[in-house]
Amino acid sequence: MAKSIRSKNKRAFRSKKREDGVYAATEAARLHRLNSKLLTAISKDKEGDVPIQDVEGEGNEIPAQEEHELQESAELMEASPVEEKRGDRRGDVEIPTYLSTFTIPIPQNEN
Repeated sequence: MAKSIRSKNKRAFRSKKREDGVYAATEAARLHRLNSKLLTAISKDKEGDVPIQDVEGEGNEIPAQEEHELQESAELMEASPVEEKRGDRRGDVEIPTYLSTFTIPIPQNEN
């Protein structure tokens, strides 16, 4: 079965339109989008964050009220140490000191 001449003509005209006709603007926009995605992928560091350029005098200072609140919370944390009494809850079982305070103790079955 022979291929029609029309399909080849259609493809030829479409390629001409892509180069300098109707579709040139959309093709250029597509290439620009792909290029910008590739540039951001290349400029990322090993952790995957996009590097942020520092602008002088913008966003580098902490407002005075927030700084005061941070100092107060730090003083409260230092002033009230948390005393742990883990041995009273589970009998004579001692928990190593290197464990975090956020770990949940696993109850021992007496069965």
